Amino acid sequence: MVRTLCLTIICLLLYPNLVQAEQELVQTDTQQWVTYATLISKEVDAGRYVEARQKLEELADLFSHSNFAGKQLSVQAIQALSTTIIDLEGRLNRITPNPVELNFYAKRLLLAFDAVGHSYQPMWKTYYPVLKRQVDKMLADLKKNRDIREEINILHNHYVILRPALIVAKSPITVQKVDSLFLFLDRNSDKNHQIVALNQLKRLLYPLFYGSEQDVLAVTNPYGKVPISTFLFIISVIIIGILTYVSWRKRFQSTIS
Repeated sequence: MVRTLCLTIICLLLYPNLVQAEQELVQTDTQQWVTYATLISKEVDAGRYVEARQKLEELADLFSHSNFAGKQLSVQAIQALSTTIIDLEGRLNRITPNPVELNFYAKRLLLAFDAVGHSYQPMWKTYYPVLKRQVDKMLADLKKNRDIREEINILHNHYVILRPALIVAKSPITVQKVDSLFLFLDRNSDKNHQIVALNQLKRLLYPLFYGSEQDVLAVTNPYGKVPISTFLFIISVIIIGILTYVSWRKRFQSTIS
């Protein structure tokens, strides 16, 4: 009885230290990721692709052997981090590397892993003014009746760099809301629809970067209303359905007669 009591007391005394040690191990692990990602980005920026490839292989090995149980990472976040490694690896292994493309994917990898290691001051938040300026420019161009297809591509590229970091930092539903806006812009060439979507994206940016998940949902779906992109999609489906039905009725009547 006394022995059991002593063991219980010892376990209670040691438990906080064990928890702290486990947390420090997890923190050390994620900090190593950030260190490797930073070194890889620097090597790519300097054009030292052999060194970058070697560091990337080391990061991939470290990441694949990590214990994710102690890390607050969703399945989507782990997949996004893996994708940044695979995408950069594929481009580093090409016979003729493309410096612009390599810098793009190295930056993407760095932002994603930095989002894990620096949750309070992540690098991805520096993209807020970049996206805001681009959206403002696109709205100004639309008011002047200018074509914004090239501007949409620029905005899309910014988002491609940023997206893995967002998957790490935000909930899947938040990322899905942002994805739907970008998808709508990519596929819709109607000027008025583009203005509505860009204004919604502009309102979304600040809560996305500096607000809470609830703030983002309040912008994308205020008072439980259907988002503009979803509304327009539903209207399009209804119109197509009506036209299809009318066409079918005409064919049916002509067949009978």
